[in-house]
Amino acid sequence: MSISLSIENLEVVYGKARSVNGISLSVETGQIIAIIGPVGAGKSTVFDAVFGLNESTGKIEFEGQDLRKIPPQKIVELGVAYAPERGNLFTQMNVHDNLLTGAYRARKDIKKNLELVYDLFPILKDRKTQETATQSGGERQMLSLGRALMSSPRLLLVDEPTIGLSPKVCLSIAEALGKLNKQHGLTILIAEQNANFALSLAEYIYLLEIGRITRHGTSAELLKEDVIRKSYFGNSNESGDKA
Repeated sequence: MSISLSIENLEVVYGKARSVNGISLSVETGQIIAIIGPVGAGKSTVFDAVFGLNESTGKIEFEGQDLRKIPPQKIVELGVAYAPERGNLFTQMNVHDNLLTGAYRARKDIKKNLELVYDLFPILKDRKTQETATQSGGERQMLSLGRALMSSPRLLLVDEPTIGLSPKVCLSIAEALGKLNKQHGLTILIAEQNANFALSLAEYIYLLEIGRITRHGTSAELLKEDVIRKSYFGNSNESGDKA
């Protein structure tokens, strides 16, 4: 497989604090990869660095192209989409109009992408005229993912997709991400506190703690380590649909 995203020796410093300290990881085309770790570990900072939203050093390449020399809007044009934890939705717009804001770089694909989003998340189609401010947290998370998909990405970055959500909604999101990967070939990188959710989807997992990658491997490999299993995965027989 070819490499979709490659990060080497990435460092991000805020003031005197080193938020991300020399991390390296890679995502092959067609994979689902997860970065797991506690709050404050630096997961969102890594994603922001990929999109040029903070000052960083090191190497970040998408399909061999240096992203650190490209502004965020051009990164979207290259085929990278970002569904951030905070959503950044336009709360006074309705669902349909929020989705259209994600299509400005892929206008020729609007019809096809709307059909994809509404197929993945039928509740959004049912409520496409609803003002986003009145939606539940789960519906907003689905909308954030849907808006990212409107840009026709080849690589999707998903930041904390389950935070604060019910097990039922987490399962719906897991199913949607799995379908995007298996049926549509989308490469996905997830940042997630909920290790069981990550375990249910990802082929390979990086454990990020205080800005450093302390372990990495397949889910099966990480589950063999007693401390990691108890701290991050709980009972290894649990399913990945927990909130």
